[in-house]
Amino acid sequence: MNELSCKCNLKANKPLILNYMNLLFFLALIVFCVSCSDEDSDPALHYNIETSVDTLVFDPEGGEMSFTLNTNAKWQIHTNANWLTYTPTADSKNASEQKITVSVPEFVDYTTRTAIISIKSGDIDNDVVKRKFILITQVGPEKPERGPGIWSKQDLVEFGEAISGNQDYSQWSDENGIVNLMDNIDFGADKIPCMGGMSTNNNLMEGSDAAFNGTFNGNGHTIKGQLDGGDKMIVALFTRIGPKAIIENLIVDITGISSFNQSNGHLATIVGFSLSADDGYIKNCIAKGSLTQTGTNSTRVGGIVAYGRTKIVDCQSNVDIQAVSNRVGGIAGAGGGSYTFENCINNGNISVTCDVTQTGGIVGQLNGQTLLGCINNGKISVTAIGAVAVGGIAGQAQGTSNIGNDGDGYGCENNGEITLVATDLSSSDNATVGGIAGNVTTATAVIKNSLNNALVKSNCNKELVSAGGIAGKVTAATSITLSTNSINGTVIAAQNAGGIVGKATAALSISACTNLGNIDVLTNATLPTAGRYIGGIIGQKGSATYTDCNYGGFVMSIAGTSANAEGH
Repeated sequence: MNELSCKCNLKANKPLILNYMNLLFFLALIVFCVSCSDEDSDPALHYNIETSVDTLVFDPEGGEMSFTLNTNAKWQIHTNANWLTYTPTADSKNASEQKITVSVPEFVDYTTRTAIISIKSGDIDNDVVKRKFILITQVGPEKPERGPGIWSKQDLVEFGEAISGNQDYSQWSDENGIVNLMDNIDFGADKIPCMGGMSTNNNLMEGSDAAFNGTFNGNGHTIKGQLDGGDKMIVALFTRIGPKAIIENLIVDITGISSFNQSNGHLATIVGFSLSADDGYIKNCIAKGSLTQTGTNSTRVGGIVAYGRTKIVDCQSNVDIQAVSNRVGGIAGAGGGSYTFENCINNGNISVTCDVTQTGGIVGQLNGQTLLGCINNGKISVTAIGAVAVGGIAGQAQGTSNIGNDGDGYGCENNGEITLVATDLSSSDNATVGGIAGNVTTATAVIKNSLNNALVKSNCNKELVSAGGIAGKVTAATSITLSTNSINGTVIAAQNAGGIVGKATAALSISACTNLGNIDVLTNATLPTAGRYIGGIIGQKGSATYTDCNYGGFVMSIAGTSANAEGH
């Protein structure tokens, strides 16, 4: 029985053993097929990429380097680096000894930068591709052994952080305590830091009142780029400078853009807000570029400094300004204190659109300073809907201000055309424009030995406008002496137009002055003929006097003489 039973069990298990073997064979077949399928889809088995190099290394000067590419399918090259270019970038055919040229610019940082060029080949549309990577390296120049000073972008950024944080910046100073700019610095796409606090407090304190109070010598080097304005209240290279701050021999090529959303903003290329100086000054600096200001109009904008309460000597602005500010100047938006602006030149054009503004080729609001040997060559255009004062040298002169003096070569000169458009003037608004000063409001503000050599025009066809070759309007018992409106100094206004002064409302003294320019009425003037006050020396005289003056040019097409020296 046992033997029989055993035989029966063997017979019964045989089909099971066969079925098990079949199953193993079937599973092996599946694995083989899947393996074959994976191998068929592996791009490494179908597509090929070969390059003559795996890396390219450039020196600091940059330039071009090439490698060859071979593929057996469509190919494409890509990189995320924005500092290099390559050509060609792709082809719908396979590459056979295809030359790929990589170009990189000069690299001046004392570091190394790297990038990856990614090459793919195959069925690019379906992303079934093989990839290869080329490493691109550019080594910067060797960092020289150097003394203290500002040598690079990073140096300037860290120096600015020290100023803004009221920290010690002696590490950048030489043995005499001077911070020297040691090389040209181009910020490129990066922003130039605004160095210092954001307060308009006239105190040298910590926090937002932080200010640079040392000596910065540019040594004739240039800082170039766009200021990091953002929503800052003071936008300038140095936002605040202290009483002993000296900035000299600096060139800036700057773009400044600011949209002030509250009053008392300041925009300039070099200095935003100057605390009242003791021994400080700004000297032998040149500004290039442009300033654009929008937002609120209760601000100060200047080509060199926004608010200058320091001595400014031998500085030049080639900065074009577009603003909505109420105090705008080619050198300084406004000034304060008994400081001197000497031998400064503005070549930039100024365009202002504002409700109320004081705009000048050198300074917008002159309040106590003396201007000597300053020249404006830039065109000035102002559009306003309220009281405005526009001048080739100063928009408004007030306080104990002096424009020029009795010495030869120390007067001021305007060579830039001045155009005023004013609308919606109320009965209390005045729109004044002058070749030297738009409006003179104090008896201690005097003009001497100055020259206007360009068109002075008011396009405002309304009352309460005035235009003069030297001063648009004078409202105080002051004096204008030894000054000339040249043959190029045509004066045009709807009323109150004069070769020297447009309108006087106080006992102004005009002496030893000369007008050679033509004085005309605005072409589309609709004001009554009587009371237009068009004169060769003064339009509306009031209680003013003029002595020892010379007449020339034409007054409303009639040769200038003593008979038409004052308007009626």
